[in-house]
Amino acid sequence: MQIPSTLILMATFLAGSGASTAKTQPSAGQIDPLLGRVVAQCRKGNGEKAVWIFKQWHLAPSTMTQDQNASGKLPQAKNQAALYQQLDRWVSSGFLKEIIVEGCSGELSQNSTTKFNGWDISSLKKETEKKSYASILSHIGLKLEAKHADKITTLCGDEDALVKEANLAFSDARGTLGFLSRLDQHKNNPARAQVYLEGAREAFGLPKSASYSEVERRLKQELKEAVTRIEASSEKRNRLAISKLKHATSRNVALLYGGSHGAGIKKLLEEEKLDCNIVEPIGYVDDEEELFKKLNAFTK
Repeated sequence: MQIPSTLILMATFLAGSGASTAKTQPSAGQIDPLLGRVVAQCRKGNGEKAVWIFKQWHLAPSTMTQDQNASGKLPQAKNQAALYQQLDRWVSSGFLKEIIVEGCSGELSQNSTTKFNGWDISSLKKETEKKSYASILSHIGLKLEAKHADKITTLCGDEDALVKEANLAFSDARGTLGFLSRLDQHKNNPARAQVYLEGAREAFGLPKSASYSEVERRLKQELKEAVTRIEASSEKRNRLAISKLKHATSRNVALLYGGSHGAGIKKLLEEEKLDCNIVEPIGYVDDEEELFKKLNAFTK
């Protein structure tokens, strides 16, 4: 799955050093309008923590990005650069000292060997002084840890088993949706539809004699089950993230997650009576929202 997976929950934002071209840097708690904007807020909390939710459009961890000329042309590049620039300022200023990130277990540190998009702490540290560092497409938590070391604590808000569970559910949903989409596309062309009918029968263990309607019915059933698994996995990951957030020692905390987690995390934060703002960085595209629209259309 591409998990498709990224939100950054952030507890207060401070402008510091960064790559924005703005003439005047925003003050503490403000978002640089060249990098993003606040699009929603949680209901008023108890003041214990102020959390900002950043929508993130990230790459799959397995996508290699060492060729920066090529990776700079990827659609996620603008969003990822904006996120890093904003967070880098806040960490540089000393205001943000603790973040919680998705996609890993335990803690990211200077000794971590974890790799995202072909980059690890060691290889990223060699790039931190270069002007192009903000544009490197890799895990933002890893990039911040590589550059800021003792200035930031980077905790993992995920578990490997949950990530694998979510990836498998999304993969199953996409595969099933592919069959349904093609069958629907060629429903008036039996010859073209036959190829996908045969493929679906084999993939889902249906008899060769299964009719179009029988295959379609089975595919919709499989798709509903995959969507249920996606929702259950997302809920577990959201609750784990909130648990890590509640145990964070700083008042100002960031939580980095993919955009599809936004509504669920916002709801849980409101239940915990924690303040939050939802920020949409420039370059953000909700590709998962489009996927869910397609999933829901075929499961009705």
